[in-house]
Amino acid sequence: MQRSQACSGARLRCRIWLGKAAIVADPFVNAAFQWAFLQRSLAPLHCSAESGSAALLAPLHWLRCSLSAAVATLPLAALVRDNLHSLVFHLGRLVNTADNRNPRRRRLRCNRLAAAITASAIVALVASSIALATPQRASAAASPFNTQGMWIWYVSKTEGGDVARIARKARRAKVRTLFIKSGDGVNYWQQFDLAAASLKSAGLRVCAWQYVYGSDPAAEADAAARAVTAGADCLVIDAEREYGNRYDAAQTYITTLRARIGPDYPLALTSYAYPDYHPTLPYSVFLGPGGATWNLPQMYFKAFGKPVSEVFAHTYGSSQVYGRAIRPLGQTYGGVSAAQVIEFRKQARLYGARGYSWWVWTDTRRDAWIALRRKLRRSTVRAVPPAYPELAQGAKGDLVRWAQMHLVAAGQQLDVDGEFDAEMKLILQGFQQQQGLPLSGRIDQVTWPALLAVPLPA
Repeated sequence: MQRSQACSGARLRCRIWLGKAAIVADPFVNAAFQWAFLQRSLAPLHCSAESGSAALLAPLHWLRCSLSAAVATLPLAALVRDNLHSLVFHLGRLVNTADNRNPRRRRLRCNRLAAAITASAIVALVASSIALATPQRASAAASPFNTQGMWIWYVSKTEGGDVARIARKARRAKVRTLFIKSGDGVNYWQQFDLAAASLKSAGLRVCAWQYVYGSDPAAEADAAARAVTAGADCLVIDAEREYGNRYDAAQTYITTLRARIGPDYPLALTSYAYPDYHPTLPYSVFLGPGGATWNLPQMYFKAFGKPVSEVFAHTYGSSQVYGRAIRPLGQTYGGVSAAQVIEFRKQARLYGARGYSWWVWTDTRRDAWIALRRKLRRSTVRAVPPAYPELAQGAKGDLVRWAQMHLVAAGQQLDVDGEFDAEMKLILQGFQQQQGLPLSGRIDQVTWPALLAVPLPA
């Protein structure tokens, strides 16, 4: 009897100790997960080779990486968190309801406690293992181009230059990426340096954009690279009419820029939505081998005076030939209504765009801001694949040049000059014959896929 009472007393003291420890640990569990979310939002983690020279920092570094990796695999991380909180709850309850008079109930509670501990440990282990084993999937989903973005021209004219207000309004509207102007030609804009760090610390992705002219492409590339050094999450080249027919300048710009920022840095082009309407712009260089890997066409439907659906069909049809991921850039300036914003978002979903952005912050109406955060109904419907632009003898421009580049890569001999002449027609018919296609002498709906299947040299 005395031994039984002693054991019961020891078990009770143990449970009381565990319960008190759980009560103390609960706020730390919450704080740890909040900290992990904060660490994930501030900057990408480099857990494999982060600068942690001091050995004493290694455990903290491991904890931060593990927590952040677990958070990256939501909703699995939420399950871990819920199990931990459930464990804390049961431990605390044992303290308040300890009952020495009913051994059976006591054993039942102890068995539940053991089960909760075991389940929590298993779930935590599985979640952490999966998270640490799949960092690339998490980072791909978190690309700044795969979110809703808003463009800022002058920070000083945006919310009065108050960065905290900018961050709050962006988050409220479910805007996750901000595109801030960092340069105009060879001139670097310090506004990017002043705003980027604060906005990133508020959990936003901050990308730089530069308007280019082509008069001094190497110096323009140097100015663009400064924004990358300043911490830009991505860089967007805004090339328009000034770069018309400046193919050599465009190649110099791209070559110099890639040498500065590396071959894998997220780089995008934003320009006219319809390449067939702007044949002199060197899309084939900016979006070609070694160039931008994202295409942000300026799809300003209201400025075009066209229905949103028509703008999407034309843009995707003429831009798909360049083989880059399209992230539509819509307009909120010019009195665009909430209904038009919703329609643009619906069309983006129909075309499978994982992200889109808006020009421009300062001219966005209040109802349009509300429309940015409005939840859309889920839909499995997808748009009909748009038609390729058809080219025939007499056509000129960058689309012709792009086709010529693929013909050369396929082993054909011809000049890449952007002119569809009689010689090119004969060469194209030879290619069609090799591919078993109708000898139309036109780059049509069956010829484009065959041409684009030919890889271009890097």
